[in-house]
Amino acid sequence: MELLIKRLDLEERFSALASFFAREKPFTIEGDAAQNAALLDELESLDIPALPQVQNLDSAIARLAKGGVARIGELFDFARIVRFFETLKLRDYEGKIGEKAAEWASAIEAVKPLKNLTAIFDYDGEIIANEEIARLKSAIDDKKKQAKYLLSRVASDSKLAPYLVDRQVHIVGGEETLLLRGGFNRLLSGRVVDRTQAGFFYVLPRALGDIKGAIEDLENEKISAIAKLEREHSAALFAWVKSLRFINAAFDRFDSLAARVNFAKANDLTIVAPNNSSNVILSAFCHPALKNPTPISIDFSKPIALITGVNAGGKTMLLKSILSAVLMAKYLIPMKIDGHKSAIGRFKGIEAVIADPQDARNDISTFAGRMKQFAPLFSKENLIIGVDEIELGTDSDEAASLFKAILERLSDRASRIVVTTHNKRLAALTAKNDRVELFAALYDEKNQKPTFSFLQGSIGRSYAFETALRYGISHTVVSEAQRIYGEDRERLNDLIERSSALERQMRQNIAELNADRNEIARQKEALNAEREALNEEYKKRRSALEKDYKAAIDAAKAAAKAPNEADRHRALNAANALKNAIEPPSLDRSDQTPQTFREGDSVEYLGAIGEIASIKGDRALIESGSARLYAPINELKKAVILPQKAPKVFVQKPQTASFKIDLHGLRVEEALELLDKFLSDALIAGFDEALIVHGIGSGALARAVREALKSYPHISSFSDAPANMGGIGATLAKF
Repeated sequence: MELLIKRLDLEERFSALASFFAREKPFTIEGDAAQNAALLDELESLDIPALPQVQNLDSAIARLAKGGVARIGELFDFARIVRFFETLKLRDYEGKIGEKAAEWASAIEAVKPLKNLTAIFDYDGEIIANEEIARLKSAIDDKKKQAKYLLSRVASDSKLAPYLVDRQVHIVGGEETLLLRGGFNRLLSGRVVDRTQAGFFYVLPRALGDIKGAIEDLENEKISAIAKLEREHSAALFAWVKSLRFINAAFDRFDSLAARVNFAKANDLTIVAPNNSSNVILSAFCHPALKNPTPISIDFSKPIALITGVNAGGKTMLLKSILSAVLMAKYLIPMKIDGHKSAIGRFKGIEAVIADPQDARNDISTFAGRMKQFAPLFSKENLIIGVDEIELGTDSDEAASLFKAILERLSDRASRIVVTTHNKRLAALTAKNDRVELFAALYDEKNQKPTFSFLQGSIGRSYAFETALRYGISHTVVSEAQRIYGEDRERLNDLIERSSALERQMRQNIAELNADRNEIARQKEALNAEREALNEEYKKRRSALEKDYKAAIDAAKAAAKAPNEADRHRALNAANALKNAIEPPSLDRSDQTPQTFREGDSVEYLGAIGEIASIKGDRALIESGSARLYAPINELKKAVILPQKAPKVFVQKPQTASFKIDLHGLRVEEALELLDKFLSDALIAGFDEALIVHGIGSGALARAVREALKSYPHISSFSDAPANMGGIGATLAKF
């Protein structure tokens, strides 16, 4: 795996993730892959407690399994792991958001001997529950205080002052000493620990040496007491080695998950879990080795991806990006990607055939090395394989046939294969296979530099001649190379580039149409919302009016039942007052924000759309076609007019266009009918000239052909063909 990480330029990404681990471990995660993915998804929204930095305890568990003894530091790390899980279980995660994490944590139950460890250590690792060790620690602290006091008293002795070089305490060979001049032995009894080049002495006072000896004895007693403690707890853990292994593995698993979540949050990355398909769909993926990369979006759902195009155009990086995304998804490594629009399949293995395998020490050529790399792949299944410059090291025509067969056979074993190549024959052979997806690296001809973007479904040019010129090869040399290469092949390159340009233009047109469609959908949604609001307002006003009119009618009915004329008049007056108080619905929109209009605005008036020619006071002159009228400004509405695009005509290129047609032996009517279709196909295909073979014979067919050519407006000239192309038996027409 280390070699694969290096070949894909992922060392920095994996190293950065490793720095988030509580202890060093492999990048694989133990446990069910689906459960791990679910836990990761849940942990992203939880407040995860910090994991303690502990050592690897595999060797300690192995010793305990054999009846051996765990060291005090190892016992403390076991205690820290137990404390972590106890803290995790105490977290109150509400609702379903922490359901899986709480369920998983509750299954991690520490046995009693492990819980006992947490009682003997404080959070700094000091032993707190053993009286003997506490007594020895206190005694050692007292002796150290005595030593410090003694040393300061000696250093401040006025009689010794003439012999003191300085009043500093010098640590020499682990001993605390004073630096003295010669003759000190008349005043101070001690042991010389070392001597300087200037002749001064590092002296350990005898009284201090006695205290040091006492401290060493106490330290030895403390070591013995700690060893006894280690043996007691190791013996208690002997019967629970399986529990130790379980809780140790559980800690590593949680550490792996938590590190990924924290790493993703710290760097604004996304974790994409692999699915059970064999497809690789990437949206806005950025390879971590690139600075300011162009995001890659591809749909690799076919067995083979063939990447062609310009040198240094990013073909190899696209290959590495596909394999890197699969590798990082396989191990749940955070990456820069749009996780909602991406889908990455699960593969058993990832093979990167990238480096040149040539090895002079073993007499292995480049091609032989490539064959050694391919041979074992035929016995494996469900792989994703990346091959950079597949034709490397052998004849290009032979390579095209050989590697076509290799790729098709490997793809039959449920593998996905990503290939970069400059071999146009291999591209042409595989392009006809509907199991092959083409990717063309695009080149900016105007600025003469690669764009590091890709066109799916097309073949790209290599731009070898253009690249040679850009890097200093003379025009004479390049022109000679182009002559040797041949005009027909260069014309094929032009056709490839024109095809790519048409594809790019089509995609741009589709994007513009989609943008217009989205704008129309947005406006339609806004109109629907406005209509719903108006309907709701209408219902409210109608309900209020019905209520008011009912009250007035009820009052009128009550007036009719009044016992005398005066009461009836009073009741009718009250009912009339209720009716007059009712406000009918107004069409006045003065409560809305007034619209402002200027000359040239498109407006709607009485269902017609026009343009404001001028404004005078509260009236505007509207022009609609040939009609002109004045309208009140407060009755105008602004009209939304979508931009009209000029119609575009697309003519599909013929699939079998040819530079040459042979009419020899045909009747004139039949020949002219074939000639018409041939010239149309040649013109659409982009040929600069066309060769018409008609033979010599009686000359009737030749004359008919040339008379017909005069009627074609796109034929600029025609003449007898060169001798090597048919001479007077053929006509060369130029567009």
